[in-house]
Amino acid sequence: MAALVSVSIAVSGAAIERITPVNTAAEMSVSDFSGSYAAGRASAEISCGEDGSVSIVVRWGSSAWTTAVWTMSGKLDFETMTLEYSDCVKKTETYGDSGELESAEISFENGSGRFVFGVDMKTVTWYDDNSDFGSLEFEKLPDIEP
Repeated sequence: MAALVSVSIAVSGAAIERITPVNTAAEMSVSDFSGSYAAGRASAEISCGEDGSVSIVVRWGSSAWTTAVWTMSGKLDFETMTLEYSDCVKKTETYGDSGELESAEISFENGSGRFVFGVDMKTVTWYDDNSDFGSLEFEKLPDIEP
């Protein structure tokens, strides 16, 4: 059964209250979080295994020829809506003028951090312990039907 969350909004002096159903942890599945996410020039692809594992690939295009790629995995804690990881590999990919991959250099391995999912399951905030950008909030993109 979905929990109800009450949200109050004040608009020009009038208060509006909206009650929205939200899935409880017992109703969620890791597959609810699968999909594509975006945050400016960064994108994240989240995929889930049958065993409950979650794999995440974040790509950040720093130029037309260079992309930073982080790959990590973990298990989602439904109580905290958090996925912690300690197996991150960051590499820098360099592409040629015609789009072919010319090189992929590993920047670090065994990086750590966490992803915190919003209760609406439409946002996720990334905290990477090995990078200097602080945090980055991604929004889930709509699924595209083939």
